[in-house]
Amino acid sequence: MNFGQDFVNYQTDDGFRKSNIINKFIRSVGRLSFLNIFLKNCLYLLLMFRVIVSAVGGVNLNPGVRTRNSFSASSNIFANNNLTQNTRPKVSVIIPVYKVEKWLGDCLDSLVNQTMNPKDLEIICVNDGSPDRSAEILNIYSKRNTNIKIINQANQGVQTARNTGLACATGEYIALVDSDDFVSPETYEACYNLAKKNNDDIIEFGYISFDDGYPSNVSFDPDDHGRIFDQKGYLNKCTSGWVYCWNKLYKSDIIKKDDIKFIKGIKPNDDTTFALMCVGNAKSIRVIQNKFYHYRMRRDSICYNMDYNKIYAESFPMIKCVCDFYRKLDIFSDKYVKAALLNKLLTWSTHYEEIFNNHKKEILNSFGDDILNAETKKLLPMQKQNIIKS
Repeated sequence: MNFGQDFVNYQTDDGFRKSNIINKFIRSVGRLSFLNIFLKNCLYLLLMFRVIVSAVGGVNLNPGVRTRNSFSASSNIFANNNLTQNTRPKVSVIIPVYKVEKWLGDCLDSLVNQTMNPKDLEIICVNDGSPDRSAEILNIYSKRNTNIKIINQANQGVQTARNTGLACATGEYIALVDSDDFVSPETYEACYNLAKKNNDDIIEFGYISFDDGYPSNVSFDPDDHGRIFDQKGYLNKCTSGWVYCWNKLYKSDIIKKDDIKFIKGIKPNDDTTFALMCVGNAKSIRVIQNKFYHYRMRRDSICYNMDYNKIYAESFPMIKCVCDFYRKLDIFSDKYVKAALLNKLLTWSTHYEEIFNNHKKEILNSFGDDILNAETKKLLPMQKQNIIKS
């Protein structure tokens, strides 16, 4: 009998067929009854131990996808209240994954090759029922990198996928990356160290957008580099009106203390809504010029093929949601913060003047009388005052 090979099979084969190996071994030791009984009991205990260990492992909603770092969306496996400062990751990065097999490798390569120590970086990939090879790619990377956690769920949309990741994140700080984009190697080490040194709630960094590998746009005026803003200052500082969720590092506390989430049904303005709600909870927002984020302009993406009439028609819930959140925080007691938010959202709304004029009444009504009143209006730049009057 080749017991060594049989024992390997015992450890690796599926099912409960391993009991046959126990019987083969027992027969090989002869008729020493006391040894027979002792060994049989020991090996059965070993078998039961293996079965129990397997049973308490992660459960996968998609039976075709299984890895040692794979969990179901319903499992609260990451929510460990016993995490200490020494074991808690410094940064959790959340990546929603859906139909991105062509670009997913670029994204994951940029994360597993961060200069930050892997034990300090938690990479949470939420497979949102992707029908392509994305799940297979995730499994390959998770086998090589123990800091990659995979959550598999039925397709529910990017907002729900991000919320699943937020619920599971354990890091001191949280970042969001789209699975067809990538980040520079030093991104999270540099941003984390800067945030910890200065106790910043949000670090906002620059980005490069590119189409087919060619840089097409960069963000941020160099004058913003290193500047620190409070809520009012940040809301006033960006003249373009666009606010993104993915070019930032957020202190986890400002997200979790008010359970900030992505709002399903607000699309594609969900990232603006999320980011502005986080700003509402932040005391210190630092803007740096470093263009760490690489944003891929895909010709088949929603953003590349935007119907701006539709975006404006669906923007009213976004404006109302942000205003309601600021009311809940009671920060509208500062009339200057109120005016700054009004200015920011009007800047966003008037980006396409002709379309804005088609929806002007609905957009202005979304703010509410406590914001859109005479006292607040007179604090706006004259251009915005004229827009409201016209």
